[in-house]
Amino acid sequence: MVRKFLALASILALASACAGPSATAAGKAPLKEQAAASQAGTAQAPAKAAVAEDQKPICTTERPVGSNIPRRVCRTPEQIEREREAAQEKMRGLSQGTQRDLN
Repeated sequence: MVRKFLALASILALASACAGPSATAAGKAPLKEQAAASQAGTAQAPAKAAVAEDQKPICTTERPVGSNIPRRVCRTPEQIEREREAAQEKMRGLSQGTQRDLN
């Protein structure tokens, strides 16, 4: 009975540790720097604030391939567009390569 209780408590402790958000020292530093930069940007001229608004990072939670641990990733709209275009080009290249192989 005691063994069952200890086994259940161990499994519960391990499962709850994996369910929480992952926070590393390296992962927190850029977000703090971004917050400080955005606060400093509000004190500047409105023209610079408009440019900074276009470059404001968009943060999403993503799960890397092969992992169930989500990570917070921040990218500017330009970076998102470049990654989307690169992925489309890669898919076009792969589909053209398979068509050449079939002919």
